[in-house]
Amino acid sequence: MKVLVPPAASSFRVLGASLSLLLASTAFAQEPAEPPAEGAGAEGAGAEGAGAAEGADGDYDPRAMRTEGLDDGAARSRFRIGQALYQEGRFEEAAREFESAYQLSRRASLLFNGYLAYRDAGMLEDATRTLGLYLDASPDLEDGAALRARHQAMLRTVEQRRAERESQEAERQRLEEERAQLAREAEEARAREAEQRRRAEAADRGSLVPVGLVVGGAGVGMLVGGVVTGLLANAQYDELDENCPDGRCIVGYDADANESRGRRLALTTDVLLFGGAAVTLTGLVITLLGLGGSSDDGAPVSGAAACGPTGCQADLQVRF
Repeated sequence: MKVLVPPAASSFRVLGASLSLLLASTAFAQEPAEPPAEGAGAEGAGAEGAGAAEGADGDYDPRAMRTEGLDDGAARSRFRIGQALYQEGRFEEAAREFESAYQLSRRASLLFNGYLAYRDAGMLEDATRTLGLYLDASPDLEDGAALRARHQAMLRTVEQRRAERESQEAERQRLEEERAQLAREAEEARAREAEQRRRAEAADRGSLVPVGLVVGGAGVGMLVGGVVTGLLANAQYDELDENCPDGRCIVGYDADANESRGRRLALTTDVLLFGGAAVTLTGLVITLLGLGGSSDDGAPVSGAAACGPTGCQADLQVRF
C-alpha cells in the first residue's frame, strides 16, 4: 500500500536561487530528500518570453521542482540522477533522466521537472513540449491557469522562432538559386564567346585558302624556273666540255667566261629549286590551315630552305 507523506520543506542556496521540492512517499526515501538546485531558472524564463504568465499568480514559484511519491526503484534512481545532474548545471542530461523516470513511473510531476531542466538548458521547444505534456496529464492543478498562460506564451515564441527559421531558410535558398543562376549565365556567356572565337577563327582560316594557293603557285613557278636554269646550266657545261676536251680549249673560245656563266646558272638553279620547294610547302601549309584545324594546334606541315656558299638545303616536317 502506498502511503503519502506530507511534503517536508528544506532549502539551500544554489546560484542565488532558493528552491523547494515536494517529497515522495516512504517508498521513495526513509528520510527527507535534499531539494535539487535549479540554477539560473530566472534567466531561462526570460528566454521563453513568458514573464507575463509567471506574474499571473503572486504565490506561484515557477522554479520549484515537484514530484509525487515514486514507488518504482528504477524511476527513483533516474530521478536522483537527474537531480544530481541538475545541481551540477548539466540541465539537458538532467531533463533526459527526468523523462526516463516518467516513462518508468508515469508520474506527471516528473514532466514538470523535465520542463524546468530543458528551460534552463535553453531548449525552448523541448521545454514547451514537456510542459504541455505535464498540463495534459494534470488537468486539476491549483496553478494550472498560470502554467497554461505560460505554456501559451512559450508556444507563441516557438512558433515565432520557427517562422524566423523558415524565413531565413527561404532566403538562403533564394540566394543559392540566385548564385546558381548567375553561374549558369556566366557559363553560357563563356560558351557564346568560345563559339564566336571558333567562328572567327574558321572565317580567318577560310580566307587563308586563296593566299595559300597563290603562294603555292609562286613556289611551283620557282620550281619550273629552277628546272629551266638547270637545263641551261647543263647545256653550258656540255658546251664547255665540247670546246675544252682534256682541259685544252679551242683557240678563240672564252672558257673562263663560259665556265663562270655555267656556275651562275647552277647557283640560280639551286636557289630556284630549293626556294621554290620552300615556297610551295609554305603555300601548302597555309592552304591546310585554311581548310581545317585550329591555330592552337600548330601547323600540320612545315618546311624551310636555305642556301649558302656551298649549296642549298631544304627541310620538310609533317606533324601527325
